[in-house]
Amino acid sequence: MGDFGQSAGLFVINLVARFGRSEFSTHAYGTDPRQQLDWYRVDESAPTVIFFYGGNWRSGKKHEFRFVADTICRMGCNAVVVDYRLFPGYRFQEILQDAQHATNYIMG
Repeated sequence: MGDFGQSAGLFVINLVARFGRSEFSTHAYGTDPRQQLDWYRVDESAPTVIFFYGGNWRSGKKHEFRFVADTICRMGCNAVVVDYRLFPGYRFQEILQDAQHATNYIMG
């Protein structure tokens, strides 16, 4: 499947996911525009699952994975989908630091 087919498929899946029952908010965990996360809450007392999508560290956007958050929320958990800086502009160590900073932000 080409890039268009993949994008179209993600669009349809995420359109359906928008009907989930969770509160949604976007948070910055750093100063770079890619250092943001989407937090989906079903219940403040519920466990929270942090999701880092794949993409060979080169591609991806958090909003493309709303369907993952919707699935997690339907299971009774809160979900966080994290964006991070991408290769080749940033090296793997910096990407790992983004994961650490995002997790620290979430854990408060």
